[in-house]
Amino acid sequence: MPINKCHPAYLLLNYVLLFPQGELGWDPDFKQWDVSNDEASTDRLTQLQFYSNHLFERRIEYSTIMRGGKLFQEFLVDAWASTEQNRLTFYKMNQGKCRVELYEDLKDIGPDELGPNQIGKRVILLSSFTGGPRHMFENFQDSMAITRYNHHPDIFLTIIANPSWPEIITALLPHQKSIDYPDLIARVFELKRKALMKEIETINVFGR
Repeated sequence: MPINKCHPAYLLLNYVLLFPQGELGWDPDFKQWDVSNDEASTDRLTQLQFYSNHLFERRIEYSTIMRGGKLFQEFLVDAWASTEQNRLTFYKMNQGKCRVELYEDLKDIGPDELGPNQIGKRVILLSSFTGGPRHMFENFQDSMAITRYNHHPDIFLTIIANPSWPEIITALLPHQKSIDYPDLIARVFELKRKALMKEIETINVFGR
């Protein structure tokens, strides 16, 4: 019988090498810790926050996850898939809280060439769900509105990540390659992108 990915024992049973001391995984009842009062707060600890906390190296503790190599990459993919599935389940079980009855134009769309026994329950994803069709459509509409207001763009600029950047090499652990630390490459790339945008906006290297 498969174990649910939201079960606290899922991680230690599926990734024995990454959790050799039997550390429990995420639980839906976990609460955030209030450092100022040194006690648990009323805010719930989300699954995304739990995995994000495990993806940062701390000098005061030894992280087996960061030294997992390809197993660490599998852990990242599994964590992302588990978090996305949990979000989709939330939307499915909380359609009333999402006030989907307001989306009459979406509900009125009838299925094409489907029999009565093939029609399931319609689930509407909000535009806040990253990667969903409504989220992508809103991004497209926003980009078209920006283009209409500022006219057509003059520059098409592309920036790519270099795994040999010194910021990445110096942050690697001993005997570790940049391919073993994909989230580090993503964070350094985002910092580089923000720095580039700041220079473009403040120095006006391409003009106003």
